[in-house]
Amino acid sequence: MRFLTFLFWTFAIACTSQHSFTKAGAIKYTVRLYDSSSQQYSREFIFADMNLWYKNELYIEEIKSVETYVDTNGVMTRKTPLAYYLFIDRSSKSFYHYSSFSDTARIIDKYILSDTAMLKGVGGWAFYKNWDIGISGTLNTLGDTLIDNILYKRDQFPIISNGSLVTIIAYQRCDKKGTIFQFDTLLSNKLRCPVTRIDFLPSRENPRPISPEIHFLRDSLTKEELKIFDAWEKNIKKYPVDK
Repeated sequence: MRFLTFLFWTFAIACTSQHSFTKAGAIKYTVRLYDSSSQQYSREFIFADMNLWYKNELYIEEIKSVETYVDTNGVMTRKTPLAYYLFIDRSSKSFYHYSSFSDTARIIDKYILSDTAMLKGVGGWAFYKNWDIGISGTLNTLGDTLIDNILYKRDQFPIISNGSLVTIIAYQRCDKKGTIFQFDTLLSNKLRCPVTRIDFLPSRENPRPISPEIHFLRDSLTKEELKIFDAWEKNIKKYPVDK
């Protein structure tokens, strides 16, 4: 299951780097399960939502682990404690793990990682990967839709997933042209706007569909966030990673 594996296993493989159309900001990556009763993608997924901050070619991801507990009554509790903050310098391909989101945070680990390597530790989102979803049938353009005052273009088409045809709807944000944060650059180029949400439609072949989405929170950083980026950028030279 090519595309779903990418989503499930912490989005770990990377590929070609691109340049963001804005120089600094914050986004959130989410995945929701389909709720058949409400016919909405509203159920919490096993993986925690991921916050990401960026400044030029520097990126910080909030990495959380997942812990589940089942009590004596069979009630399951899910916790997503913080694991570390992943700091990525795309220009040098340096990766750092930080203990907290502060300018005085302790470095837990550091390493060089190629674009095709698996992310170390708990993982993270390889947002710079060109993932090929692959259209396997006729593309059907749907009407535009407005969600939370954001206009999306939509196209529906089948893909091959786990050996079966699965239909998806690709949501595109034409106001975000040039962003590095999108699903499948090749598909986005074909549709002429970045794909930032994908709904896997329910079917017999896909009884538990999901909807991954990229939320653009803001195109700026706070003074405290800029302070963190400044300190961690200095640490690249102060504590360089061995080649």
